[in-house]
Amino acid sequence: ATASALAPYQAAVLPLNIFSPELEGALSSFVSSGGKLIVFYTASPAVAHLVGIESLTYTSPEYDGQFTEIVQSAEPVPGAPSVVRFNSWNVFVPTLLPSARIVGEWRDTKGKPTGIPALVESPAGFYVGHVLTGADGEAQARLIGALIAQVAPKAWKGALERRAARALKLGEFETVEELRTYINSQPASQRITEALSWATLAEEKFAKAERHLMRGLFVEADLALTEASKALQEAYARAHPPAPSEFR
Repeated sequence: ATASALAPYQAAVLPLNIFSPELEGALSSFVSSGGKLIVFYTASPAVAHLVGIESLTYTSPEYDGQFTEIVQSAEPVPGAPSVVRFNSWNVFVPTLLPSARIVGEWRDTKGKPTGIPALVESPAGFYVGHVLTGADGEAQARLIGALIAQVAPKAWKGALERRAARALKLGEFETVEELRTYINSQPASQRITEALSWATLAEEKFAKAERHLMRGLFVEADLALTEASKALQEAYARAHPPAPSEFR
């Protein structure tokens, strides 16, 4: 990436990067112009300094499960899950510059705090001590959403509006009302009653998401859209009788 390539954006996410001098220069110019960074795991000294890190120390676990999850501090990132499981096999431990603060630390598999910083916030963005692992995909996605909401609220708003525009479309149905019409055409049964209940819940969660969007509560809107999508999937599944070998 070059400085001109980054210029149109509010924030850059660096999931696992090799930092060339050219990239370091581009990121430095980006931050100087008001851009924000979300850096995962590795960072060159120059990039680490941009996000409030004096140094990073590669650290292997002293025992199995030492870096199981990130737990938020007493002053958490708004909208982020209080606990996010990573199951990390090693981490980089940051030493902070005065401009940064710890907003999350590593906790082990028994729920014991390790005292090792895992999530750091600075005026230029965030640093996370490991890569996204997929160990807890939903919580990790919510964490990313909360971080983006902090560093690039306008971009997050646009993404949520696009997501909302397609949130109630599933399969052959463009709207919940179309799905409801199909459900009502099926013979009455417990499965159909449940399908209608889930369809109603999907509409309620979607309406809640729209209210949050109007109020600028983007993290809450994201969560409500996720809940609406899950409810819609439940309604859709119950609206269709299982095939003989489907075991559902």
